[in-house]
Amino acid sequence: MTALAVAQIADASTLLLDGGTTTLSLISQLPPRDGRLIMTPSPWIAIACQECDIPVFVLGGKLSTSGGITTGEFAREKISAVAADVAVLGACGLDCEFGLSSDDDAEARMKQAMQAAAARTIVVTDHEKLGRRARHHTLSLAQIDLLVTDASPAQVAPLAQAGLQFALARPGSGAS
Repeated sequence: MTALAVAQIADASTLLLDGGTTTLSLISQLPPRDGRLIMTPSPWIAIACQECDIPVFVLGGKLSTSGGITTGEFAREKISAVAADVAVLGACGLDCEFGLSSDDDAEARMKQAMQAAAARTIVVTDHEKLGRRARHHTLSLAQIDLLVTDASPAQVAPLAQAGLQFALARPGSGAS
């Protein structure tokens, strides 16, 4: 799934990257690109960027204990001043009616701000999150440009019928 997601973002100059293990797995696979900047609310994404010599801007704010990203008005304000090529978001849940959802309200609002600041929004998640509703609505399917997942064609069929574009990795490939 990682290689498929990286292919979608390889040419982006400014990337907004959410937290989470799936998003974290993208960093080491990104090809070098002059002028690339990654902006993230995740300290772990920032450290991975530093280890890979990728310029990174950490969006400051209150560190969420549940998801490990910074949240709050200060962080959202910084995002609103950005024009990113792509936002790459993780998911706690994704279904046809409720859309993308998050377990934490503050994290849901950060994802909303990231989507609003980007020309394109990609959700990268494993098959276990599809058909699941987390506590807080985050984005409608119409706000998501592409879903990258390791789900089976049958699992994504309802989302595709609802109009969501998707790219399928080999089922069970997870973050690799």
